[in-house]
Amino acid sequence: MQARLNLEREPGLCAAAIGAMLIGVSGFFRDAAVFEQLRHGVLPVLPRRAGHPRVWSIGCSDGQELYSVAMLLAEIGLLQGATLLGTDCRSAAVARARHGVYDAAALRDVPVMLLHRYFVPDGAVWRVCDEVRGAVQWRTGDVTQLTEPGAWDLILCRNVSMYLRCEVAARLRQVCEQALRPGGFAVFGKAERPGGPSRLVPLSPCIYRKE
Repeated sequence: MQARLNLEREPGLCAAAIGAMLIGVSGFFRDAAVFEQLRHGVLPVLPRRAGHPRVWSIGCSDGQELYSVAMLLAEIGLLQGATLLGTDCRSAAVARARHGVYDAAALRDVPVMLLHRYFVPDGAVWRVCDEVRGAVQWRTGDVTQLTEPGAWDLILCRNVSMYLRCEVAARLRQVCEQALRPGGFAVFGKAERPGGPSRLVPLSPCIYRKE
């Protein structure tokens, strides 16, 4: 109760409180099997319009996952003109994602070829190259309360609903399903499976396609 009163009196503390409560775990090419499926079975066949795929990362954290997808799109010639959006409720995480600077430890799972192609060394850190960083947009927002406009070809929403109450998690999955273009793909965490009536059909662990 006291914490609530403090936040009501000083709303500027909300960002710090949210950051303390949420665990923002991410990584480049996290879960190799998932990214292998994205590389070979999803990205080349996205149901894009006018040749430009639309990818939305929900709970994007520091941006590693969406930058990983952006690099794979660049590899198959689909990055130019693509719409890539990362959304997170933590403004500090969104700022780090937008900055695109990571230490060597954060890059341990980036293939060497991609590391030298899409990152620029800057002293003790590495910076995402302008081509990739300029292709991605970042936004602070509560995805349980809003949806981004338009239909999406791929939605990444991994390890987000596991932190939510059951009814809120169900609403978030519904948001993802409704925002997907028919034939589009959704990626959830290993412990997060759509429940109840759904048009999302499992293709492999974590990856679903909208009928």
